[in-house]
Amino acid sequence: MTCDAQVEALKGVDGLVTKNLFLRDKKRRQYLITALPETKVDLKGKCSCCAAFMVYVEQPHKALLYPFAYKKQLFPAAVLSARLGCGKGGLAWAPEELLAESLQVEPGCVTPLALANQDSCKHVLLLLDQKLQAPGCKFFVHPIVNTASVLLDAAGLDAFIKGIGRTPIYADLEADPKIDKDNPPDLKQFADTIEPPPKDANNGDGSSSQVSSASSSQVNLPAAAAKATAAAAAAAAAGKQKKGAAKAAAGAASAKQSNAEHHIKLTNVVQRTDDIVDMVAQALLGKPAAEAAGSDGYALRRLKADVQMQLTAFKNAAYTAGYVAGKDEVVAYATRRYA
Repeated sequence: MTCDAQVEALKGVDGLVTKNLFLRDKKRRQYLITALPETKVDLKGKCSCCAAFMVYVEQPHKALLYPFAYKKQLFPAAVLSARLGCGKGGLAWAPEELLAESLQVEPGCVTPLALANQDSCKHVLLLLDQKLQAPGCKFFVHPIVNTASVLLDAAGLDAFIKGIGRTPIYADLEADPKIDKDNPPDLKQFADTIEPPPKDANNGDGSSSQVSSASSSQVNLPAAAAKATAAAAAAAAAGKQKKGAAKAAAGAASAKQSNAEHHIKLTNVVQRTDDIVDMVAQALLGKPAAEAAGSDGYALRRLKADVQMQLTAFKNAAYTAGYVAGKDEVVAYATRRYA
């Protein structure tokens, strides 16, 4: 859904539509940018009218995928790239498959509310147009799907962002500040808070090195046979003495890992949501949630999104309460110990 389509659908309703850009840098960090339609964007450093024509005609799938083009005005992504510390031209469109992988939304449904999927969005930085903070400004965002719109103001959006454990970041997206050795990129501090996703396993150099090392060892083996035999005997003797200690250490490490895995499993909001929805559907309807929903997948996705937001708020509240209780206990102990 494009901004023009949103304006037409919401005709007569008080509020502004928003445009959302989903970008990725060379480190594969992702950026979700939510702005008002008139905020200018120049994706290729061209004039705004050419850039808009490129989006609508040469890349119509992106006009549908990212509903940001409106009145043929875009904002300077080349400048934004430099401000984020990515270098000029360091930002590009995120691949389409990342919509489902990171934001967990379908094409045309990009929205800041997708960050409720905290586990999959941990590599995504949300950057907001400071114009959204204007007094009396109310704007629409999609609630995960584009068949509905939610009217918010900056305070409401901030409450959601803080509820999922993030800090709202607003910026003048049209600014073009001086950047040099004395003036570092002004938005880089925010980009640096996002960890890049792990690279795909690639053992090219490492494997070659290991093979080369192994080959060298095999070549030199005859000359070092006596030393190797003596070293092996010494290692075997030392191993017998340390066997008990190693076994105990391995057991402790295994228990520690097991506890960590158990904690991660218990606090996995997405998995807990699936379990709860399935249990309720089984208890009330006698069938799994997916089967009970039938062809109405939208209703099931909305239900799960609502449950995830509630569980996330509960988890954050529990963490906060635990932190406060622990801090109070430390203070109380220190008071008793050193009073």
